[in-house]
Amino acid sequence: LPGKYGSKESKQEYEAILAHLRVAEGELPEDPALRVGLTIGELVDKFMDHAEGYYVHPGTKEPTGELAVLRAAFRALLRLHFRTPAATFGPLALKALRKALITGAWHTPEEKAQLVKDNRPIGLARKTANHYVGRIKLLFTWGVSEELIPAAIADALKSVAGLTRGKSEAR
Repeated sequence: LPGKYGSKESKQEYEAILAHLRVAEGELPEDPALRVGLTIGELVDKFMDHAEGYYVHPGTKEPTGELAVLRAAFRALLRLHFRTPAATFGPLALKALRKALITGAWHTPEEKAQLVKDNRPIGLARKTANHYVGRIKLLFTWGVSEELIPAAIADALKSVAGLTRGKSEAR
């Protein structure tokens, strides 16, 4: 504790610690310095834990369709960046992921063959890719709000504009 034993500063710090314990039901907040190595896989896991309680119908308490959309949006992200530190994922990585979404480059050869067999397109359409990228930006914004990653990461990802009609290789 700061200050001399029994000093005003040490008592204030002690009260701050007690307040944190009351708010967090007996758990002290994590040290931000320890979160530097948080991976995208861990960030998605924490977000989905939150989402499963948040995206529910208010009357029936049943999960909404948003959970399926989030899982679909995060599938390519996790396959390509599961072990990537969340604090290093920037606009260029998001653009590369978006390109993989629209070209289908993130699929395994077996998945591509199954899509062809089912007469389905391999890559995503422009609107779907934009929606998925929006969900990924939401993930990082939520991570900032929970103090899991630096705010600069979410701000940088917001700078990535959506694909416009006729200006990309997306359907």
